[in-house]
Amino acid sequence: LFYVCGSGYESEAENNNLDNLIFINRYIENNEYYSILRQMDYVVVPYKNISYSGVIIDCISLGKEILVSQEVSDAFNYPNMTLISELNSPSKQPLKNSKSLGWNSYAKSLKTLI
Repeated sequence: LFYVCGSGYESEAENNNLDNLIFINRYIENNEYYSILRQMDYVVVPYKNISYSGVIIDCISLGKEILVSQEVSDAFNYPNMTLISELNSPSKQPLKNSKSLGWNSYAKSLKTLI
């Protein structure tokens, strides 16, 4: 399953046509957030740059594999980080960040890679 959580994804959620893509388009309470996070094998954090991220800190504390940009990877010394740019789609084109690609396409591409 590929989760997109938090508010602000109304148009993507309405156009979701994938069985494995779940949108939770609202504020997530802590207990639900940690319940979802504990289920994940991989967590995509498509930030281009970072000063602080509670999601990344939570992933590190839970030992999760995190897919990140080079800028985010440079800010952390964590062995379970994979660069998004190192993941290649079947056509060998690097994956772009979720905003330009769209969550539906992003989920399809990641499903073939992971």
